[in-house]
Amino acid sequence: MKEKELLEGLKNLDDLSRGDYREPLAGLVAKTPDPDMQAVGRISRLIGVSLKLPFAQPLQLNSPSFHSHSYRAWELVPAAFETPGVSKTWQYRTLEYLSDSDGYSNVVNSGDGCIPRARFFSLPRSVCSEVHLRGS
Repeated sequence: MKEKELLEGLKNLDDLSRGDYREPLAGLVAKTPDPDMQAVGRISRLIGVSLKLPFAQPLQLNSPSFHSHSYRAWELVPAAFETPGVSKTWQYRTLEYLSDSDGYSNVVNSGDGCIPRARFFSLPRSVCSEVHLRGS
């Protein structure tokens, strides 16, 4: 990874943090000590949100979510998986890699709330919980 890519990634996380938590990323990182790991959880969630950006649209919330404390939810748009060029995004390639690893690519479980596309249904639940819409 080049320095430019790292700085761009941090800028993207900062933009998400400002929109979702109404606080810059530096504000989240500066929360130490963090005995309840809230800052770590929020930063982890932002990384999960960045993974689903090409496939979701933000939904503004009037008050913060009970679970994530975010002021935005990210609603998946199934048609986004068919958008020209989306398969070239790092997000798509990452999800494809995850779905192909560890023998998950041939297992379809449409009931687990994961991304609404057969090849991604079988992602491990830990990935799905960050990727699918939980109302938060």
